[in-house]
Amino acid sequence: MMLLLLPIQVGFFHGISLSALTANLWAVSIISFITIPAILLAFLTTFIPFIPSFFWFLADLSIGFLFSPLLF
Repeated sequence: MMLLLLPIQVGFFHGISLSALTANLWAVSIISFITIPAILLAFLTTFIPFIPSFFWFLADLSIGFLFSPLLF
């Protein structure tokens, strides 16, 4: 998607960001493979005691891990 939108980005901002590809690969993979499944499992196990809280914790942990490079 980023490569297809590259001409628009160059037109609007007169350049490209090489770190954007790395950031997108990092963020999209964490959200797609950890956060979204954890949230869906939390919703599916809503009526089972103590199980959804583990999945919510996992989703929260993955979001924290996602933003960890921004602390530096």
